[in-house]
Amino acid sequence: MSVYRRLWIGGVLLALLGCAKQLETGPPIDNPEALAVRLRASTGPTAPYRLRFAWRYADEKGQLDGEGVVRYNPSDSLRLDLFAPGDASMSVALTPSGLSSLGEIESVRLPGPVFLYGMAGIFRPGRGPPSSGFRTTDSDVLVFGEEDTALYVYVDGSRIIRIEERRGRRVQRRLEVAWDEMGEWPRSAAYRDFVESRRVRWDLTAATELGTGNATEIYDLPHSM
Repeated sequence: MSVYRRLWIGGVLLALLGCAKQLETGPPIDNPEALAVRLRASTGPTAPYRLRFAWRYADEKGQLDGEGVVRYNPSDSLRLDLFAPGDASMSVALTPSGLSSLGEIESVRLPGPVFLYGMAGIFRPGRGPPSSGFRTTDSDVLVFGEEDTALYVYVDGSRIIRIEERRGRRVQRRLEVAWDEMGEWPRSAAYRDFVESRRVRWDLTAATELGTGNATEIYDLPHSM
């Protein structure tokens, strides 16, 4: 039985809007590799945390929402536990070793590691050095890959504000990240897959800094994604 509550209309419109958006350009960044090194070192709090958030998932079949918990160990270990109506749940571990999971919520397909890290405000592009970079009126942009398939990471200071995966001039996937002025974590993050008409959003409801790190075994889940 489907866990979706009702059909969701608008995936096709989102895809058209995403692909049609004019792509920004600007003057080149002098040393994009140095910026990438700084972002790798500076994104993600230096203390362990437990986060609570509300999440929403939607695709062309319908939509689903629920609550979730993130347990974070510096600098890049994330354990996500998602809970949905009907006692459905899904656990995901994201570490430098990759992405693994336990359990499932019917038909829910989460973003890949680059975008999941980005939803937490952590810069982990998973590639070599940037191929180029440029500056817009409100952000610096790092480009990974070539024009046929490239990842564009928009940053404001040391904060990720957008990630786009493009094929040529068409946006395939996009993440928008919103921050409070003094927040250690993004206030919200919204991901859209324009190719498969999927959306994922999470809104932070609580962030608790921990005195000791989360147990390392919680990041060891049996199934790779």
